[in-house]
Amino acid sequence: MQPLNMAFDKPLVIDTHALAWQASPAPGVWRKRLECVAEERGHVTSIVRYDPGSAFPNHGHPAGEELLVLEGVFSDESGHFGAGSYLRNPPGSGHAPASESGCVLLVKLCQFADDDGQSLVIPGLLGAPSRELHRHGSERVSWFRLNPGEGLPAQPFSCEFFLVDGLLEAPEHRISTGYWCRFPAGLCPPLRAEQPTLVWLKAGHF
Repeated sequence: MQPLNMAFDKPLVIDTHALAWQASPAPGVWRKRLECVAEERGHVTSIVRYDPGSAFPNHGHPAGEELLVLEGVFSDESGHFGAGSYLRNPPGSGHAPASESGCVLLVKLCQFADDDGQSLVIPGLLGAPSRELHRHGSERVSWFRLNPGEGLPAQPFSCEFFLVDGLLEAPEHRISTGYWCRFPAGLCPPLRAEQPTLVWLKAGHF
């Protein structure tokens, strides 16, 4: 597989609903790759769907894993995590993930700083106000709850965000639920909420 969307100097605006589901190595687990460096290894960002009752074999994450539960309930040995849960599994961790009822996740692999070993579980974001979720060096991970007319804060660094719910508009963009966007430093346009909007954002990491 050739690298996908790995030119970090170019803006990306992707409607993930328009992408086709592709089978993973585990039966009943599907994915939509948004960016990746190679087949089944290295840097990758995906939307992942677990059908009800599906599971992935126990495996390690030598370079870390980051998860945002978008729908359903995701489970592993450490617990059950509903929609709006944000998890960071640091380098060297491992688990056997599954979902009894089915779930949809935003998953990022191999994107931890070498010296970032923090394990993190933050549930309940769907009902939470804007807040910072994680900070390490220049990296910031944040949750934004925007009312109509409020703008997504300007980002001085490179950034990516996933629009969990709602609508953001700019002169050249109309970004709705399910969009994943990535912008180099200085190229993220001013975006304003046209309705109540929930955004997961990560900045300063590439």
